[in-house]
Amino acid sequence: MPKTPTIRNRFYILFRDFALLGATEAFRYYAARLGRRLHKPDTTPIEEDFDQRFGVDTSQSSVPDDLRIRSASNKWGIHYAPSPENLFRTMLNYVKAEFKTYVFIDMGAGKGLALLMASEYPFKRIIGVEYSETLVSIARNNIRVYERQTQRCRDVTCLYADASDFNLPAEPIVLYLFNPFQGKVMDRVIKNIEHSLHHQPRNLWIVYYVPWEHRKFKRSAKLRTVESNWRFCVYRSVYQTPDQ
Repeated sequence: MPKTPTIRNRFYILFRDFALLGATEAFRYYAARLGRRLHKPDTTPIEEDFDQRFGVDTSQSSVPDDLRIRSASNKWGIHYAPSPENLFRTMLNYVKAEFKTYVFIDMGAGKGLALLMASEYPFKRIIGVEYSETLVSIARNNIRVYERQTQRCRDVTCLYADASDFNLPAEPIVLYLFNPFQGKVMDRVIKNIEHSLHHQPRNLWIVYYVPWEHRKFKRSAKLRTVESNWRFCVYRSVYQTPDQ
């Protein structure tokens, strides 16, 4: 079962959901949760502009108890919500890199919205990491149906895997995190990042949206902070080489 949040985290979650999802979507999300508890099906259609434009399914929020998750990491997971399209582009603007040599990785990829938006950039390839079988299935279908002439990377995949066990490829990386997990899972992910950078020093950027645990990244000797605000943080590896 998902970990029960503290009182402080409950207020943080409530504030975050209304600030980032917007009042209408946040009310729908909480109404859906209440409906499930009262054994009433949620029949409210959620129509997001991105989904309407491209025929995909990314807008409906999901909580861990909705999903098929076998991993013990589930108790540290946070519910899925879509990344805002405009803010995604704003965050990537802080990454000063030649994307054509970088692998974009979304840990906790959910339904794959960030993967689709990243495909509009000339990344070498794009990888989603997701531990919910339900969300992986949805993400893979979204990748299949999302075809646009403006796509600059078509090597896009979503892996069924636990982020805490995922080995980063030994290539330059842009790592995206939309507050997918916390606690011990985040500790293991950061340790894996540091281990990877120790054995293969290289360019690595981290874009962390809704940065609940930003202090853990700021304490890392392998990373330095490029941008930090209440909405997102951007970090880069201390060791940097010129992009090819």
